[in-house]
Amino acid sequence: MLHQSHSIAQHHPKAMQDILWPCLRFSISLQAKEDQDLNLFERTLLRLLGEGGSDLKQLSHQMGLINEKNEHSSLTEFISLKLQQLGLITDRLRLTNEGEQELIKINSSQTKVIGATVYFDLINQCWLPVISRGELPSVNAEQTSSGLVKFTQGSVGKAEEVKAIPLLSESVSKKSPDEHEVIEIIKRSRQQNKKLTASSGRGNHDGFITSRGTISVNPESELVYLHCYAFRVGGANSAYVSDGFRSTIQERFTRGFNSHRNRENNSSVKVAYEGLLQKSRRTHQRQVMQKSKSLSRLYQALTEKKAKNAIEQAEYENNLSSFVSKSYYKVEQILAECYAFSKLDSCISELGADQQRNADLAKNIASKLGFELSDGKLVNNLLKVNKGSIIHLKAEQPVMSPLLFCHLLAARNDEQQPMAKLAKEYPELLISIAKLRRWRNPIEHGDADAVRNELGFDQVKFIHQLVEKIREILSAWLKDNNNQVAEKTVPNWLKEDIRSEASHKLDRYFGLMRSRMSERVYQGLFDALVFANFEDARDRTNALAGALQHALYQACRALDASEAKSVESVKRQLEDLGAKSITNSNIYKVREALSGSNATLGANFIAFWAQITDQQQKEFRPAEKFVKAVDSLNKIRGHSGPILGQHENLNEIEKTVFELIKHLMEQYCG
Repeated sequence: MLHQSHSIAQHHPKAMQDILWPCLRFSISLQAKEDQDLNLFERTLLRLLGEGGSDLKQLSHQMGLINEKNEHSSLTEFISLKLQQLGLITDRLRLTNEGEQELIKINSSQTKVIGATVYFDLINQCWLPVISRGELPSVNAEQTSSGLVKFTQGSVGKAEEVKAIPLLSESVSKKSPDEHEVIEIIKRSRQQNKKLTASSGRGNHDGFITSRGTISVNPESELVYLHCYAFRVGGANSAYVSDGFRSTIQERFTRGFNSHRNRENNSSVKVAYEGLLQKSRRTHQRQVMQKSKSLSRLYQALTEKKAKNAIEQAEYENNLSSFVSKSYYKVEQILAECYAFSKLDSCISELGADQQRNADLAKNIASKLGFELSDGKLVNNLLKVNKGSIIHLKAEQPVMSPLLFCHLLAARNDEQQPMAKLAKEYPELLISIAKLRRWRNPIEHGDADAVRNELGFDQVKFIHQLVEKIREILSAWLKDNNNQVAEKTVPNWLKEDIRSEASHKLDRYFGLMRSRMSERVYQGLFDALVFANFEDARDRTNALAGALQHALYQACRALDASEAKSVESVKRQLEDLGAKSITNSNIYKVREALSGSNATLGANFIAFWAQITDQQQKEFRPAEKFVKAVDSLNKIRGHSGPILGQHENLNEIEKTVFELIKHLMEQYCG
């Protein structure tokens, strides 16, 4: 079994199931450059500085680190500071001796033959877009009598037992990949890495040489099971499956897992799918809301007997520290269980740079809801948050202050929110949590002596009652809401509004892929739905074409222009597929799109089609449908006057464009 550390915390899963995805792995050998110590962006900047560059704004443009408003990114400054810390450049952006040696190493063309591994997905019968140097170590696991596979993950001392459902495949053999398929795998792997690292500035070029005649494959394969997470999120009907190698969603695994045909023909897929569905249903018992047995034992130990000697006193003090810390964390978990994390974006938009201003906003909302705020300083410190703490808030890693802020903001105009119920039934809640926080913080920082004299029997009882009261109130709130946390609260008067319908349709259709869209893609699709019933279809057409244009631009950023086919050959291919309008795109606009600019719809589509592989083109089934839809949209958009009588045609084009954009988000946008 293969277990690669990865996370799905950023997706705030509401239900999760460990699964083992069956694959065949093949060993290959090929030429590659030696591993580089610097990532792609760091190497590029070092090269440009070595060529005499010194203006960071100009270097940002040369590296393509600009936003859609053509403004330079602060990422360049961050990278330059990193190079300074590594001793490769001076504060005047000049290379040091170490920097010159590193540049020589980067520019070196020396290669060596190395071993690598590629993987074949047995469920979907396709090659994974992954190639790893050497052979990843496998993990020993044992299958229990219930059919689950049991293994441990984590470091020594923090090992966690995992029980996973293995997916089985009737086919456990596959012909080894040929040279062409290996090159295709390498290209796709690079695309995956590029789309995931473009926004963060991190990257690591694999160094593989893709020249023909330099790759050899061992025909023997080995059956391995890749540890993945199948999960569901609030507000989405689909299940998702993690990549297994990277902290992202694997589109092919997700499709295979959701496939009705796979569930009908493969009992192991059906068991895993239905098990996950059961976990996410309304009747599923939320574990966090159950009374904590460990807290109950600690409370009992602290209140039933007094310490009689030094050993018992030491045990009492350890139990007391543990009780305070665990109680605080329990409150965080309960509050996280009752919060819809899809609301985070709207919460982030309300935040300012000033923490005190944010605290004042939260206190104002709390006061209007009915919370008591008599202990002003403690509550003020509790509610002081910065934007970063909200951005990085995760359902699996709740943090009290930003979580309370988000809850208060959600309840500002909605009496159905949990914080509104808490304000009515427990008005002193914020004061109580602030007190618990004041006791807990020194303990967490290893200074329990600072508060130990304050913590007696009354305080232990107070903490116990605090946790239980929050648990009971919010358990009742969940019961009243059918054990569901509504992802979005829509007023009744707005439920039939066309804008609400458009937003709901986009969220339902794109699911988690919605988060990968740039704002301009989303706004274009939203406007296209809103304008759908206008007699003159100009606004609808422009919105739909604009959304697709920006989606193609976004996708092209994960591709490599050096791998692009000739523009003329691509135009001929598109003409054979039925294109007439987009093939008239200005050649200079196409070159702009290939160089990383956002040009026109036609130019962006040609640039995209030129950079993807033949196999990736075949995945647009049938290709003629997508090409003709883009071509027709481009042609209709070209009209200078009113666009009348095109609604039925645009309805069909819109369906295909939605399908195309979803595919772009899944495959090419991180």
